[in-house]
Amino acid sequence: MDDFRQRVLALRPTLEIESLVINQDGLVNDVVIVNNALVFRFIKQADYRRILELELQLLAVIAPHLTVNIPQPIEAGETYVIYPYVAGMPLLNQDLKLLSSAQQRQLATQVGQFLHELHSIDLSLHADLPKTPAPVTQDRWLDLRTRIEEKVYPLLMPHQ
Repeated sequence: MDDFRQRVLALRPTLEIESLVINQDGLVNDVVIVNNALVFRFIKQADYRRILELELQLLAVIAPHLTVNIPQPIEAGETYVIYPYVAGMPLLNQDLKLLSSAQQRQLATQVGQFLHELHSIDLSLHADLPKTPAPVTQDRWLDLRTRIEEKVYPLLMPHQ
């Protein structure tokens, strides 16, 4: 914990730290939440600098188009980013099962609204964004779907 406290204070020497919540579960970042007010994310390896850079680019592009709160970086360096804490809870399957049908519908509406806003962004206006580093392209997914429709669908029963 002292190591993270020192890293935070190196970036914000005058910050009075009353509480630290540390999450090292991520593959790319260590996360430190300070005073339930600021989030400090530190990359775990130098190789992950590019991932952080891409994330910052994407946040800048999508933020103006979304009605949901997303991280708004206030400072970023090669190995870290700082942003205000976005209050909320993780969306866990076990918690979803405890919601009433009405609450599940409301949540589904909110997720649907977010996805609609996200997928409505005109990426042609952001040609400077790099192509996805994902190993599978949309064309490969569409090809896979076609092959499944041709080979698997005929084997299914009408109700499947």
